[in-house]
Amino acid sequence: MMNKRILLLITLCIIISDYSFGQMKRVKANPDAPVDEIFLAPTLISTSTVSTLSKGDLNYTVKHNFGLINGGIETFYGLDQGAAVRLGFQYGLSDTWMIGLGRTNIQDLVDLNTTYRLLRQKKNGSIPVDIAFKGSIGIVTEEIRTYQEDINDRLNYFTSIMIARKFNNGLSLQASPMFAHFNTVVIEEENATKDNYYFALGLNAHYKATEMLSFSAEYVPILSERATGTFNPLGLSIEFDTGGHVFQVYVTSGNTFIEQQLISETTNDFLAGEFQIGFTINRVFSLY
Repeated sequence: MMNKRILLLITLCIIISDYSFGQMKRVKANPDAPVDEIFLAPTLISTSTVSTLSKGDLNYTVKHNFGLINGGIETFYGLDQGAAVRLGFQYGLSDTWMIGLGRTNIQDLVDLNTTYRLLRQKKNGSIPVDIAFKGSIGIVTEEIRTYQEDINDRLNYFTSIMIARKFNNGLSLQASPMFAHFNTVVIEEENATKDNYYFALGLNAHYKATEMLSFSAEYVPILSERATGTFNPLGLSIEFDTGGHVFQVYVTSGNTFIEQQLISETTNDFLAGEFQIGFTINRVFSLY
C-alpha cells in the first residue's frame, strides 16, 4: 500500500512537472521585440536619452544641483548652496511619443518639450539602433530689463536627434547632434561674445552593473563658436533603480538642466575642479 502511494506521488510530480515545462515552452521570447532599458530614465544628468515612457505613464522629476564643490569646508563643499532646481512632468501619449513640461529657477525658465522615438533597436539585430527626436521651446519668465514687451524676445528653442545602441546587458552608448537658438541674447560684460545659435554633440554612456546599480557619464562638446568664458559640460553619475523610482546622484560642471542653457552657459571647467554635486529623482506613475 505504501509503495502504491509513493508511486502515485511520483507519477503526480512527473505529470505536474511535464505540464509546467509544457507551459514554459509555450512562453517564448519574441526575437523581433525591441530592446529594453537602453537607459533607465528619459534624462541622464542634464541631457535627454532615447528612452520614452509607456503609454499612459506619468514621470515626475525633481532635479537639484548644489554649489561648486571647490568652495571647501566654508560652503560644506557646495552643499550649503542651492544652485539650481528643476521640477518637471512627462507623459506618454504612446509607447514612442511623450510630451513634457518643466520649470527651472535659472532665469525662471519654463520649457515645453516632446520626444518621439523614430526607430527601436530590435533584439534580433534587424534594427541595430534606437533613434529619437527631441524638440523643446523655452520661455524666460525672469524680469530682465533687456527684454522688451514682445514675448518673442524671451523665447529659445532646442532640437536634437538621439542615436543610441545597447551593446549587451550592461553597456549602452548614445550620440546626439544638438542645435539651440535664442531669439535674444543678453551680454553683461564688455567685449564678451554670445551667439544666437549653437551646435553641439551630446555623448552619453551607461553601464548597468547590477539590477539596481548603474554608472553613467555625459560629455557635450560645443561644435560652434562658444560664448565667452564657457566650457564643454561634463558629468558622472551613479544611478539606483528601485522599481518605481530611478534615483541619480552625480557630479557635473553643467550649470543647469535644460540643453539650450547647458551648451550656451556652462561657465565651469570640470578638469579645474569646478563642478557640483546634484541629484535627480524620477518617479513613474501609471494612469491607466
